[in-house]
Amino acid sequence: DDRGYVRGTVNLPDPRGGPATLNNARRYGPLPGNRRYQGLHVRGDDVVFSLAVGDAKILEKFGFQRVEDEPVFTRTINVSPTSQQLTLLVVSAPVGQRTRVERTTASSAAGYVAVHSGGEVRLIGFRGLPQDVRWNLQDGHLSLSLPELATGLQFQLSIGALRPTTH
Repeated sequence: DDRGYVRGTVNLPDPRGGPATLNNARRYGPLPGNRRYQGLHVRGDDVVFSLAVGDAKILEKFGFQRVEDEPVFTRTINVSPTSQQLTLLVVSAPVGQRTRVERTTASSAAGYVAVHSGGEVRLIGFRGLPQDVRWNLQDGHLSLSLPELATGLQFQLSIGALRPTTH
C-alpha cells in the first residue's frame, strides 16, 4: 500500500478504494489527482525516482546501510520550491492507545523521531529538515508535513528496525 506524498495536510486514505485483494483491480494502478510518477534515473548503483506532486518536483533515492550492525533504510529526498504544503508518508506505525511519537533534536536541522508502541520502538533519524515541519501519527502511519518552500530542500531520513524498548 503505497500512498507516498500528498498535497496539503494529513489525510492519507488510499483514494483507489476497497481492500487490497487480487480481485480488486481498482486498488492497484495510478493514483488520481496531481501526484505523478515521472520516471527513474539510474547512475551506477543509485536509482532515483522522479515524482511530481502539485507544483513540486521530487527526487527520491532509497538506500540501505548498517549502523552498529543494525539495519537502516535511508531515503534521500530533494523537493523543488513549492507553493503548497506537502505530506510524506514515512513508515507504517503500530496502532494503539499507548502509541506515541517523540521528537529529539540534535541541531536546528537534525535529530530523530521515536515511535513508541507497547514494548517496542522505531527510530527515524533526520537531517536537513526545516524547523517548521510536523510529524504526524494517524491511522497506523507516521507522516511528515513540509511547509511551503520558497527554495528547494534536500533532506535525509534514516529508518531503523523495530526493536524492544530498553528500560
